[in-house]
Amino acid sequence: DLSGAGVLLDEEMLTPEVDCADWTKLRLNFNKNYRIYDDPDHAQEAEVDIRSFDPTTGWSGWTNLLHLDTTSVPAGLDPPELSDPEVFDLSAYDGKKIQLKFHFFNAEYDYWFAVDEIRVSGVQVAQEIPLPIIMLTPPNVTVSWTSFGPGQYSVEYTTNVKGTWTKIAGPFTQT
Repeated sequence: DLSGAGVLLDEEMLTPEVDCADWTKLRLNFNKNYRIYDDPDHAQEAEVDIRSFDPTTGWSGWTNLLHLDTTSVPAGLDPPELSDPEVFDLSAYDGKKIQLKFHFFNAEYDYWFAVDEIRVSGVQVAQEIPLPIIMLTPPNVTVSWTSFGPGQYSVEYTTNVKGTWTKIAGPFTQT
């Protein structure tokens, strides 16, 4: 009741940017609780929107995923309330950077649009791991590799694939 009559709330929550460059089959899951007045004079609306980033043009405009208002809740509930989990297919945004907006507006008095356990998920695109380059110059063996990322690695060898592997003294570091 803090806002009172004639004072319209307009609240929104933006997620951080979510980089989905290496992801496909994106989905958005979240829990919601939407509680409003059962009164046509109280419009109380809630929306969930998404936008994506294009390196050449910047952020797109917001696209609506979900709109809730007084017609969205079942009749006869006092107060009207929706407390269902939501799942959205975001595969149109596979491989992109995205941002989500949760918006509650045209609301007088109290009640709410609450969201919890927001999760963007998908399938990570398999990264091809290049084979190492091996150069044999007896009595030396040179092994080089790329794209594994920074870190320490161990190198082992065998004279028989089904035999025992022997670790070569290291550590070996790639930067």
